[in-house]
Amino acid sequence: MVWCRTKEINQKSPRPEEVTQFLADTFLKEIEHTVSLLVQKSAVATFCGMKDDISSYFLVKQILKAIHNSKPPNIKSSVWDVKQVVDWLKQNPKDDSLFEIVRRTATILLLTSGRRLHDLTLLRIKEPCFTDTGREICLWPVFGAKTDNGSRRQSGWKLLPNENSNLCPVKWIRFLIRATKERRTDKIDGHLFISIRGTPKPASRTMIGGWVRSV
Repeated sequence: MVWCRTKEINQKSPRPEEVTQFLADTFLKEIEHTVSLLVQKSAVATFCGMKDDISSYFLVKQILKAIHNSKPPNIKSSVWDVKQVVDWLKQNPKDDSLFEIVRRTATILLLTSGRRLHDLTLLRIKEPCFTDTGREICLWPVFGAKTDNGSRRQSGWKLLPNENSNLCPVKWIRFLIRATKERRTDKIDGHLFISIRGTPKPASRTMIGGWVRSV
């Protein structure tokens, strides 16, 4: 009502363009959430005794759409249920395809290390970044992690055998290296993860993410 008096508008019978202006002003000055604004819209319709649905007015519809687009709702990222993922990994693979090998290896390394997806692109299989003692494997990521800087580098990964062979990071890394041997060229020979289709190249974060999301 204060807004109507200030604008010299008939609060009992506002025109569509006046309702639109009210909603825009209210959004900019007072309300942060579109849901709260919808409550205001309903209150105007009830108070003014409007017979038609206020949202059917073209201008009102447009302003509500613009407000929604300016502050779209946050979409929560899906979160792994670790137990479900581990239960899936424990099952024997349906096949020994390269796709099956890379997605299982990547997923197991993420669960084992707790590192970021990008960190998998930093893993190499050549010394001094890679050591296989016969029992365990040690990986030292190259520079490029989010936390790396001039005075600090990401720590190495010491991977030990798992009694369940389907969960064993040592087994899957060795399996991956053997399976990708024929695709490796001099330029990409040192990368642990490489593309599995098309021209061989180092696997990107997006590529590895696609493998992991398929689990």
